[in-house]
Amino acid sequence: MHHVREGRLKLIKALVDANRRIATREIGLRLNLSNSTVYDHLKGLELPSKLDVWVLHVLTERNLCRRIDICDSLLKRHENDPFFKCIITGDEKGHGAKR
Repeated sequence: MHHVREGRLKLIKALVDANRRIATREIGLRLNLSNSTVYDHLKGLELPSKLDVWVLHVLTERNLCRRIDICDSLLKRHENDPFFKCIITGDEKGHGAKR
């Protein structure tokens, strides 16, 4: 059974690599899998969907440094002009709440 799962993961990864905008529904139809199974496999591959594009959730050293620089810049800006209280946050479902 373990080999079957590995085979599925390879097929799913190949489909995503070929088309980063592929829908879980389309992957499921092509591989005869349920939508939830495809989604679970994508999570296992650490491929979350960002703006309808499947992206590998691993930061390069360059991207990590950029995030740190941006956070540092925002903290310095907040010291001069407190704006954090005006930020709108939301959950994964898109329900926002002004804080």
